[in-house]
Amino acid sequence: MSLVIALDIGTTSVRGAVVAQDGSIVAEHSYEASYESPKEGYAEIDPRKWWVAACAVFEVLARHRPIAAVCITGQAPTIACINERAEPTSPAILWLDTRAEDEAHALGSRSYYGGPKIAWLARHAPRAVEEARWIVQSHTFVAHKLTGEVATDPATASLCAPLFDRTTGEWAVARALEIDLLKLPIVRPATSILGLVTAEAARETGLARGVPVVVGTGDFSASVLGCGVTRVGEVALTLGTSGNLSLPTINFETDPRLIHTTQALHTGVAPLPLSLGGTLAGGVIAWFSKTMAAGVTFDVLEAEAANADASGLVFLPYLAGERTPIWNVNARGIFSGLSLAHTRGHLYRAVLESIAASFLDLADATGQSLTQVTATNGAGKSALLRQMLCDALGVPLHYAPSQNGTLLGGALLAFMGAGLTNDDRLAASWRKTESVHQVDKSRSAYFRRLLQARRALYDATR
Repeated sequence: MSLVIALDIGTTSVRGAVVAQDGSIVAEHSYEASYESPKEGYAEIDPRKWWVAACAVFEVLARHRPIAAVCITGQAPTIACINERAEPTSPAILWLDTRAEDEAHALGSRSYYGGPKIAWLARHAPRAVEEARWIVQSHTFVAHKLTGEVATDPATASLCAPLFDRTTGEWAVARALEIDLLKLPIVRPATSILGLVTAEAARETGLARGVPVVVGTGDFSASVLGCGVTRVGEVALTLGTSGNLSLPTINFETDPRLIHTTQALHTGVAPLPLSLGGTLAGGVIAWFSKTMAAGVTFDVLEAEAANADASGLVFLPYLAGERTPIWNVNARGIFSGLSLAHTRGHLYRAVLESIAASFLDLADATGQSLTQVTATNGAGKSALLRQMLCDALGVPLHYAPSQNGTLLGGALLAFMGAGLTNDDRLAASWRKTESVHQVDKSRSAYFRRLLQARRALYDATR
C-alpha cells in the first residue's frame, strides 16, 4: 500500500506521520519547537527551529519506504522573512501575536492577519524586509528547505489580508503598506508538486532524494479536509486548547466577525470558500481545573456538572481576549449571577455551557444552515460538553477523537499530488466515529437564551 508523509508545523512543536492510503497511521513522531514571548503581545520564533524539528521528525519517519510524496502544513498566518540562502532576517511572527494593532487599524484589518504583521516589520524592522528575498509562512519555509522552491496555496495566502484577492487568486497592493509583491511566493493549488527533495535536504532529513513535495496548506484548512468535511452544510469542530468551527460555504463571505479563506482543495484553479471562527475551548477547561478544582478528577467534575442547573449563571470565557466574533484582545472573563447556592459543579457547568455558546455565536455569524458536525481533539472527551455542543448547534454531532485532522488532511493532499487518488471525500472514509449525539430541541432553546444573555453581559461590561 502506498505511503506518504504529512508534517505539521505547530505553535509549540512539529509533528508528523506516515500515512497509508486507507488512512491508517503507520508511524508518528514529534519534536518541540516552542515560540518566545519577549514582550506582552509578542509571539515569535527563529524559523531555523522549525527546520531542526522537521529534520528530527523526518529522520524517524523516513525509515518507512518507499514514500510517494510529502506534504507540509503549518500554523497560519505566520510571517517569516528569509534571504536567498533561506536564512531568516528576523524572527518569524506567529498567528497569535498582537503587536500589529496600529498597523491593522491603518489597513482596516486585524492584527491576526499577515498584512498587518508585514506592515509592522516594514515600520519597525525595515532591514528585515529589505534584506528578505521571500516573505513566507511556516509550511512554505520548510517546503522551501526541502526543495529549494517557493510557493504557497490560496488558503494560506488568504490569511495575508489585505494583500491577497481571493476572487482573482493574486497578490494585491494594499493601501498604507508599500511592499514588493515579488517577495511574496507564487500562489499554486495545495496539491501541486512544488519540487523534489534535494540531495542536501536528503542528507539532513533521511528522506530519499527526489521524493515529490506538494505545495501544502495551513493547518486550519488541512484539519477541515482531514475530518472529511468538504461539502456545504458540514462543519468541522476542533476542540483543542483553542477551538475552531470551520465550514465550506457557497460564496466568498465578507462578514468581519469571522475569518474567511478557501479550502485546501480546488476545482481547477478556482478556490472554494471556507469560513472559520476560533475561540478558547480546552484552555478554559484547563484553567478551571487548575485554579478551582486542583486535584479533582475529570470524572468527578463531570458528575458534579451533570447534576447541576446553571440557569441564571453566565460565564464570559474571554480569559485571553477573544478573536472571533468580537475581535477584542482586551476582553476578559466574568462570572455573573453568582449566589450562595452555587457550587463548584454549577460553575463548571457554566464554563462548559459558555464553550457551547461560543460555538453557537460563531455558527450564527456564518449565516449557514448546518447539517452535520464532526468534532475532534481532546476537549471533546467530555460527553457533557459534546451534548451541549450538539444541542447548541442544533444538528447531529459525530465525535471522532482519534481523527488527527491536520495530518490526515496533509496526507490526502500528498496522495492527490502524487496522483494516487482524485477523491476529495477519501478522508471521510477514514473517519472513525466513536459516538453520535442527537439534538434535544428544548436544550437548543436554552442555549439560544443563554447566548442572548451573554451578549447583553458583554455589551454591558466591555
